[in-house]
Amino acid sequence: MKTTLPTIIRVIEPISFGVVIVLLLVLGAEFLNGWTDAPNATAAAVASGVLTKRSALWLAVLLNAAGTLSALFFGAAVAHTIGTGIVSPDSVTLYSIGAAMTAIILWGLFAAYIGLPVSKSHALFASLAGVAFQSGGTGALLAAGWITILKGVAISTFIVFIISWTFSSLVLFANIQWMTDRHWRQLQAFTVMLVAFGHGWNDGLKFIGVFALVLLLGGITTIFYISPWVVVLCALVMGAGTFLGGWRIVSRISRDMVNNVYHPSQGVVAEFVAACGIGATAFFGIPMSTTHTVVSSIAGAKAAHGFHSVSWKTVLVIVQGWIATIICCSIFAYCLSYIIGLFL
Repeated sequence: MKTTLPTIIRVIEPISFGVVIVLLLVLGAEFLNGWTDAPNATAAAVASGVLTKRSALWLAVLLNAAGTLSALFFGAAVAHTIGTGIVSPDSVTLYSIGAAMTAIILWGLFAAYIGLPVSKSHALFASLAGVAFQSGGTGALLAAGWITILKGVAISTFIVFIISWTFSSLVLFANIQWMTDRHWRQLQAFTVMLVAFGHGWNDGLKFIGVFALVLLLGGITTIFYISPWVVVLCALVMGAGTFLGGWRIVSRISRDMVNNVYHPSQGVVAEFVAACGIGATAFFGIPMSTTHTVVSSIAGAKAAHGFHSVSWKTVLVIVQGWIATIICCSIFAYCLSYIIGLFL
């Protein structure tokens, strides 16, 4: 019996100027995502001397883009969670999404300027919550989606820290004689690629979900659908953003979190655990912060040598940045959405 594929996507009207502007804002946020999160994959390898800044950056560019493109083959579960799972599509408008993206971009630029590693994922969650709450109250926030986000927070902080600490402790206890420093450093070049790939597959898909939501709200598509051309476009944009490197943030992480590494195995364990956590959650559609995950994994690996070896002062600064991200982005997005609403 002959079967035909259903029509999944259909253009129903010419794209408007407003839709173009909001889509450009989404791409701007994706660009910033690559720019400021590049250090997550490269900081440990640069600090330990495994890779130069230039070679680490090129690896991050290629693997970030490849990770995003992998959604074409492995699915875009994270994009669906973001686009339809955390706020009701009926509670947001085209212009409130624009307000949310503006809040993310401004906050991300400020954080990059002062060299503070903040989570673009949490900036996105907070901004979407702010605009949805402004128009629809608490009923606009979908409980199931926020539970999924909380799972991601727990995995990226406590669970990753514990696993990284455990694995690093086991490696130290085993004292593998045949693995020289040179072998560990060569292996770390591979784990850098794993983190960069995982970042693209998880973090890159978040803004792809928003892009697809804008197409739906703007009347360009009739249902929420992750089109292959959207994946390719966002992969290229995030790769271009990654090329800028975010070296202020690299300096903070490598200087305060990664310096005084007692053994090269720490970098391998930290990056491998982070990459596994990011990849596993991407497969199951759990949005997770790469920044959270990498910093927690580095802290866990260093703690294997004694908790005193972790720069807890730096950890506190980073945690304060995460909290500030949630507060500032939600309030700023709320206010922008309210102001825009007065004129529309």
